[in-house]
Amino acid sequence: MAAFVGPRGSQRNAPTKQRPALSSESNKENLPFEKQPTRKENHAERMDVSPQGKSEIKSKNLSQSDQVTKERVVLRDKINAQSYNKGHLKVKATSDLLWAKKGGLLKKEKSLQKLAFSVNNLEPLAVMDDDPQQKIREVLVKIPQEIQVIKEKLDRPFNNPEYAEEIYEYLQYVERRFVYPENFSSSNGEVTSQMRSIMTDWFIQVQVHQELRQQTLHMAVELVDRFLTYKRVPLNTYQLVGITCLLIAAKYHERFAPEVQTLCYLTDNTYVKDQVLRMERHILRTIGFDLNIVDVTVFMDKILLIENSLPKEMRQMTKYILDLTLTSDEFIFTVPSLMASAAVCLARKILVSEEPSWTLGLSYFSRYAMNDLIPCMQSMLDLLIKAPDCKFQGARVKYSGEIYHRISQHPNLSTHLEDIKKELSKTTELAPECCVYEMNRSMDKPR
Repeated sequence: MAAFVGPRGSQRNAPTKQRPALSSESNKENLPFEKQPTRKENHAERMDVSPQGKSEIKSKNLSQSDQVTKERVVLRDKINAQSYNKGHLKVKATSDLLWAKKGGLLKKEKSLQKLAFSVNNLEPLAVMDDDPQQKIREVLVKIPQEIQVIKEKLDRPFNNPEYAEEIYEYLQYVERRFVYPENFSSSNGEVTSQMRSIMTDWFIQVQVHQELRQQTLHMAVELVDRFLTYKRVPLNTYQLVGITCLLIAAKYHERFAPEVQTLCYLTDNTYVKDQVLRMERHILRTIGFDLNIVDVTVFMDKILLIENSLPKEMRQMTKYILDLTLTSDEFIFTVPSLMASAAVCLARKILVSEEPSWTLGLSYFSRYAMNDLIPCMQSMLDLLIKAPDCKFQGARVKYSGEIYHRISQHPNLSTHLEDIKKELSKTTELAPECCVYEMNRSMDKPR
């Protein structure tokens, strides 16, 4: 027994308190879902009441809670039984029953069973989301077997069947937020279309020299064009705007962005570090710090995932075509998703001419039919034909390297382009399967 010192230094034994023994009734485990006895039940137990009287008291106390539970079940069934009309189909959803009327009386296959909701017995509620008619249409639409096979293959991160279509729709929404004015090419003052082509071709050379990503290149060009829609830039400041936008894009996409002093050196030390940093703040304030920019490379990667049985040069040919479009201001008004789809289709025509260039799966996932791509493909084809004699050789030199499979020197570029041009000029309508399914898809699922 422990001893302790009292207030005056005297030792005395520590008092020990013994807890009174609990009664057998109090030793019952207090289970979370076990109904505890009420005050009236305890009073009935203390009184000398017969067992029949005790049961009557308990039933009286439980009648009120049972009534509330029954009312909830009935109310839930009434809410779930609300009908939704869609043409000739009438649907009523209940707790475990689906009612359907097809020109006749309502029929049910089994009786309605009112089951109390519990964790172990989840009730399959048939209450639909905000738009029940849309849910009915999605159930009735039959997806072709080819699309189902492609969806099963989309198992990579952020490309799984559950979110692939929603992600693509969001990207198409983002790309349409910013619209260039119609007089963009003629409203930039001293910065003409020729100066823009020179700057863009220099961007391609800098990207190769600094080993930057493809997304960094396209985002830098997009940032320059967006800044020019807000501000009139003098010619002696245009290159400063260019290297600053390249720095912002590199910070956004690269793991290690190039040093500011390195970018200044690439301009032959025309600008200093402080000028670049001041211009960076000015550009970000002008565009509202909105760097959520979707470029063509994002859509290209997603479209190329749809079909795996493609030659290894397919990606490089598509990238080569898209880099050629950077030096032309004709594609400023074209949305990136359309450009990426047209580049993939044109690359398939060049490399795998014996197979269909635009399949049902590509049309379904890209939201474009063959007829939508033809004008853009014709403009890209003109760039490919003029590339050997064009004075802007940045893209052509870049893709002549071994790392890009020397795609700019592919033999099909000198033999197939004229035939493809004649084929596109004669094409006036889509393949029937792509056209019909694209129309149904746009009606059933609003974009």
